Amino acid sequence: MAKPNIYCVFDTETVGIDKKWIYDLGLVIVAKTGKALYKKRWIIDEIINIPNIEQMAFYGDKIKKFYNKEQAVKFALAREEFRDIMKYFEVNVITAYNLQFDMSAIKDTLQKLEIGNKFLNNPVDYFDLWNASCNSIFQQKYYKVIARQQNWLTEKGNFLTNAEVAYRYITGNYNFVESHTALEDAEIESTILQEICRQKKGFQKNQIIHMPWRKAQ
Repeated sequence: MAKPNIYCVFDTETVGIDKKWIYDLGLVIVAKTGKALYKKRWIIDEIINIPNIEQMAFYGDKIKKFYNKEQAVKFALAREEFRDIMKYFEVNVITAYNLQFDMSAIKDTLQKLEIGNKFLNNPVDYFDLWNASCNSIFQQKYYKVIARQQNWLTEKGNFLTNAEVAYRYITGNYNFVESHTALEDAEIESTILQEICRQKKGFQKNQIIHMPWRKAQ
């Protein structure tokens, strides 16, 4: 009998698109039932303490409000603890919403800090939660009805497919606003994962599908 999946849902907050250096890293370990088994956040010392980080970073105005720089740790320590958590819970699938971005952020941060090119010790299955949502949640006819009612549309009239809208739809909390802090975002993404597991479809493991939003149109 195959071992039940244990998922790691993670999220990163970075300085920007051109400087995808991680200053906030969070994870939620999730059983296949959807139950959260463990949660953890790391504030990254080398990045959070860059001079004028508040002016440089995406959502930089949140840094003073949400982060205590005295709790920051070195990225190498965060990586070691991340690995230990994966091992302890025997995680066999890792995911993030727009996984391609988060993978790129890890790579860029490792390169900036010159601490090797590996984040995990051992390979595990992976999938993009954004793509899985576009294969399942955003295929529902009722989603498109609600999206039009709530104006969850781009300027060009395409249906939105971000994590904030996915969470709004599946919870019925249509006024929800994503915090854009890593642990809190990983928590809502774990709720999205639970819905996808319930539907039992949408997973495309070990591949990155570019621009999955097109599937929902």
